[in-house]
Amino acid sequence: MAATEISRAFRAAVRDSKVRAILFRVDSPGGSVVASESIWREVVFARERGKPVVVSMGDVAGSAAITWPAPADKIVAEPATLTGSIGVLAGKVVVADLFKKLGVSTDSAQIGANAAMFSSTSDFSERAHSRLEAFLDDTYKGFKGSRRQRPPDDPRAVEEVAKGRIWSGEDAKARGLVDALGGYAVALRLAKEAARIPLDAPVKLTVFPSEKDPFEAIYERLFAKRAKRAARARDQFNAH
Repeated sequence: MAATEISRAFRAAVRDSKVRAILFRVDSPGGSVVASESIWREVVFARERGKPVVVSMGDVAGSAAITWPAPADKIVAEPATLTGSIGVLAGKVVVADLFKKLGVSTDSAQIGANAAMFSSTSDFSERAHSRLEAFLDDTYKGFKGSRRQRPPDDPRAVEEVAKGRIWSGEDAKARGLVDALGGYAVALRLAKEAARIPLDAPVKLTVFPSEKDPFEAIYERLFAKRAKRAARARDQFNAH
């Protein structure tokens, strides 16, 4: 599920007056820094509008996926959840030799010393490699210097649990990365507490985004994106 879908789901839950709390299920090895920032902001946005957020981690919550829940009211992990702390990496696959073996030639034109630094037909130059390292260092410092990492108060404590290390859920709790151990039931109990709902009171769980039946999903994949593209093109034409 892409960050855009998760963001829309959060916004829909925030707008729904019947939603008293958001139980956010995370099962992801991480990924894009931009996607992480987007989801992190939606968690903050929900809490700012009075919707408590409790996170339930599944099998894996790694790298960027550990930053999404950081501003949540509570984070729950299974004892064996693979919990990865802050780590940043990047690189590229170079296929120049493969192209030579296949008899394929390539050429390009660009303006700027680093314009083609991520080209798959050449290695990083010394200058491009230095630029990449600077970018990674800056991104890593940004993660550590914000409130996206638990525990957030002491920079030295953050560094002790960061550097892309991997913990079990039990180890993560001991180091302050999660608040409680357990599964979905524990997270639901904490969500009810955060929303000030009696623990024995019945609640209705609503899934965001709403689940689609197979035919609806197939139809949307085949036609909905095409219709959206046409609508955007029409809006741009009308704007001009």
